[in-house]
Amino acid sequence: MSNQNPKSSAHKVSEALKVQARELRINERLSFGEIAKRLGISKSTVRRSCEGIELDEPINRRPTTRSAYTDDEIKLIQECVEKAGSWRKAHQLLNGRVRTQNGNPIEITQIKRIIERAKTL
Repeated sequence: MSNQNPKSSAHKVSEALKVQARELRINERLSFGEIAKRLGISKSTVRRSCEGIELDEPINRRPTTRSAYTDDEIKLIQECVEKAGSWRKAHQLLNGRVRTQNGNPIEITQIKRIIERAKTL
C-alpha cells in the first residue's frame, strides 16, 4: 500500500499543462485567471507554474464593460459618503438601499472602490 494520499495524485496537473500556462503568460501576457479558464485548471496552479516569470509590460486583461451599479446608485453612494463624512457612516446610511447584483447589501470596500473610480472619470 502506498503512503501517498490518493486525492493528491488524482489532482496532479500534467507538466504539459504547466508549460502551456507559462507560454500563455509569457507570449500572450494573460492574467492567471484567464489562463486558468482556458486550460481548465485552478488559478493557484497557474500562479505556481508561472513562479519566477517577470513581465516587463502590463498583462492583457479583459476590459470591464460596465459598472455593476446604475448611475443613480453611484450618485446616491457619492452623496452618502459626502453627507456622512466617513466610510462606516456612509455604509450605515446605505444599508438596504443599495445592493450588489446578487442581492447582498453593499460592503464598505465596494463603496470605497466606487468612489475611487468616480474620481478618475
